[in-house]
Amino acid sequence: MMRVASFLLCLLFVASVACDDIETSPVQSFLETINKWRPVLKDIFGSVYETVNRVAFEAALKEAVNLMDQAYPAQPPPIVPERWWGENQSNDTSVREFTVRFTDEMITDLRYRINHRRDFTPALQGVANTYGTNSAFLAQFLEQWANEYDFKARERWLNNFPQYVTNIQGLDIHFIHITPPNPRKKVVPILMLHGFTVTAFEYVHVIQNLIKERDDSDFEFEIVVPNLPGYGYSEATSKPGLALYQMAIIMKNLMLRLGKEQFYIHAGDIGHMVGDALATLFPERVLGFHTNLPFSLRPQSLTKWVLGQLYPPAVVDARYESRMYPLLTNLQFYLEHFGYFHIQATKPDNLGHGPDESPVALTSWLLEPIMMGTNISSQYFVDGNLTQYYDMNDWFDTFTVYWSSKSAMTAMRSYAEWLAWKSNPLSYDIMTTPTPVLFAAINFGAEIIYMPDDLLRDKYPNLVQTTTLDVGGHFAAYLMPDVLANSIWTSVAKMEIVHTNQAAKS
Repeated sequence: MMRVASFLLCLLFVASVACDDIETSPVQSFLETINKWRPVLKDIFGSVYETVNRVAFEAALKEAVNLMDQAYPAQPPPIVPERWWGENQSNDTSVREFTVRFTDEMITDLRYRINHRRDFTPALQGVANTYGTNSAFLAQFLEQWANEYDFKARERWLNNFPQYVTNIQGLDIHFIHITPPNPRKKVVPILMLHGFTVTAFEYVHVIQNLIKERDDSDFEFEIVVPNLPGYGYSEATSKPGLALYQMAIIMKNLMLRLGKEQFYIHAGDIGHMVGDALATLFPERVLGFHTNLPFSLRPQSLTKWVLGQLYPPAVVDARYESRMYPLLTNLQFYLEHFGYFHIQATKPDNLGHGPDESPVALTSWLLEPIMMGTNISSQYFVDGNLTQYYDMNDWFDTFTVYWSSKSAMTAMRSYAEWLAWKSNPLSYDIMTTPTPVLFAAINFGAEIIYMPDDLLRDKYPNLVQTTTLDVGGHFAAYLMPDVLANSIWTSVAKMEIVHTNQAAKS
């Protein structure tokens, strides 16, 4: 029954992909083809509980993908105008030093708000975090943040990483910038883009691994790690429309401001979408794109993913089948754990006032997606098992940066701007446009989505490396920074060889 239900879901899903009028859309042709192929499909579905006719299934799947190719052919990337996002026109192109400051006033106020909070409503018996952030764990986290976290020591720690601010398109953009002090090898620039619920400081441990000299490498990294607009110490806009592809333009112009005509990108989470847009719109600038959240939203990929439920071996290696199927299990996972995504994508300001005003609201809201992204089993432990996975100072750093910069609401708005497809259809167009740059990825075990190479190539045809692990999770830069850094190293090394060979041929 699971496969029969999933088949119905498949048809509903494919029939709804980017279509305003089913009767006149290319999907009508797909449904007519389903009818034409009825004898073959009957053979497949009639053997669901026996042995699937693989040849017949793969032929039907190929036909479905071909129809998607006809309905949604690859288009060149759109031309996107650059907008001014600041309040005032400014010609200031200076790059200014920046220092993190956790002021005594901020610390005193934060502690007061935490220590004078109302008593929490107790969690239901035995539910741990399955109803949301457990009140006992929330109280413990807040007590540690207010009374055990060493604000001044962590301020010094964060300031170990050279930081700057420069104005790009009207917004002051904060970024970490590390250059090799005495380079003895080729210097390769890399732009690293963070996501939610983190900031640029997500990458501090990865940076420490990337700046180590490696005997097996003939290059060194110059590292640029910005806070996305509205996150952390990067200025937010007061104007609607700052979609992720518009952030990509800002990031491209930041690199040009620093004199980097071409560069590599690593990104995850929201940063992945920004990096993808940058690589899609400006492939001449991007030497290669590495991510720890690889996925494709091209209709061809989604067709394979959905119809693959009927016979997973045709789509995914048996070792990783459980990461994709059953589809209904995945759908249930997203419905249960992506409530934060939906509210941030629809009414971020309704939510955002609370976390900007109250450290209790900030902590309660952010802890649940952190647990979910770490490992889905975390919800069954009162403390989320977070101390097993992390140095909790890293999360106290993150929350303190959000609090001191009052950036919770402005960060949440990026989801609404991302998914404002009706008012800003370019967002969807860019996400479904093939990205021609060299591409590499690492799949961590507990990541929120998994797609095999065949699906990734629909979006990233120049795939040079993928690594799939049984360990790790969404916040890989904190969980396994050495593993993530090594994946970046090895991927860039392969991309460098490709560029060298291409240069030799020309």
